[in-house]
Amino acid sequence: MTLIARFQVDSFEPRQVTGLDADWFGLLTFAKTFSSGIIGHATTVFMSAGTEEGSRSYVATGLGPDRARRPGPVLRDRPELT
Repeated sequence: MTLIARFQVDSFEPRQVTGLDADWFGLLTFAKTFSSGIIGHATTVFMSAGTEEGSRSYVATGLGPDRARRPGPVLRDRPELT
């Protein structure tokens, strides 16, 4: 079973890693509200590496939605397009 979880980003804040001075590294946290598939709110850490668009790498790790923990399904976050 695959569950597609749609969400909207409510706020975001750029972050820094103490002691890391690298122009190729980006970090931010954002708060999101799920609007489809599961219900709840979550906080996500988003990291990017690379300086050129098209050749960057991205990783996002979320602190689970407050009421959305369900065993089994694979969650694929897809932001709503407005």
